[in-house]
Amino acid sequence: MSEPGRPASTDEVSSVRLVGLTKKFGAVTAVDGLDLDIADGEFFAMLGPSGSGKTTVLRMIAGFEAPTAGAVLLDGTDVTKTPPFRRDVNTVFQDYALFPHMNLLQNVAYGLRVKGVKPGDRDRQAAQALDQVQLGGMATRRPHELSGGQRQRVALARALINRPRVLLLDEPLGALDLQLRQQMQVELKSIQREAGITFIFVTHDQEEALTLCDRVAVFSQGKIEQVGTGIEVYERPVSRFVANFVGTATVIDGDRARELFGTKESRAIRAEKITLEPGNSDLPELPAGQIGVFGTVAETVFAGIHTRYLVDVAGLMFTVLLANDSRRHGGEIHRGETVRLSWHLDQAVPLRD
Repeated sequence: MSEPGRPASTDEVSSVRLVGLTKKFGAVTAVDGLDLDIADGEFFAMLGPSGSGKTTVLRMIAGFEAPTAGAVLLDGTDVTKTPPFRRDVNTVFQDYALFPHMNLLQNVAYGLRVKGVKPGDRDRQAAQALDQVQLGGMATRRPHELSGGQRQRVALARALINRPRVLLLDEPLGALDLQLRQQMQVELKSIQREAGITFIFVTHDQEEALTLCDRVAVFSQGKIEQVGTGIEVYERPVSRFVANFVGTATVIDGDRARELFGTKESRAIRAEKITLEPGNSDLPELPAGQIGVFGTVAETVFAGIHTRYLVDVAGLMFTVLLANDSRRHGGEIHRGETVRLSWHLDQAVPLRD
């Protein structure tokens, strides 16, 4: 495999390759010279805030938007000027766009009907597709009789029945409530493994990207900040943006970085990596390799499984997440208290900016 986000070598053929992909809307550059390789059978996430360019990239892969510059290759073939209906990709949108006058079997079979597949064959394949998404007993129902999660599964079955080389998903879980969204995350991963095709998933939800995908590309202002596995992106962010957007981190830079680490190089420390203790005189010395600072608790926020602490350390606000079971063992810590924060030196990750 090539380096994450960079074109593969000439003897490798990616399922999707983007080369110098650029999209401008007037004076606004939505996507800026993007290079990316996505492997065959990979579950790949494009993660970023609104306006970061991820959906525009998805639309250019699908053929719904024409690039201003650059190329889109599917299985090594340049399809930059190929119309959407001639590309071997299907798209599932947040708005599932099911036909209200058709039952589920007819909705799922519609793509095969357009292709001219015989009625008996297309009904059999549609029934199998509904079984695949656990809706086999609902073939005669209409879309209005389904829950949001069931409609989402129908849209997936309709997209998968054509066996596209690539399935594009544009925030398909965004309209679902939290519990159903978490359930569908697990089901989506299972369906992708069973289908064995390339999934490209656009989301602004970091948990969704980390839960579902083999690799994640973090977008910001039309560019990719970092590409890697969920663990790589979370544990070793390369920039301030990634550290702050994926998870919760405190960035230490400038004079404070030189004071603590002996260098002005910016570093990020994850909120859950920090130990928080009441700042009394009986605290033991920290072992070698540990760094400690004292500060004042500015705010506490209870969030169920953990409590979030904002601690002011001489003007720099640290965020600390403390699991509520350990918090109970250590006693309550209140706003205004002096505390000691500590972490291992290796847990402060260097950033390029």
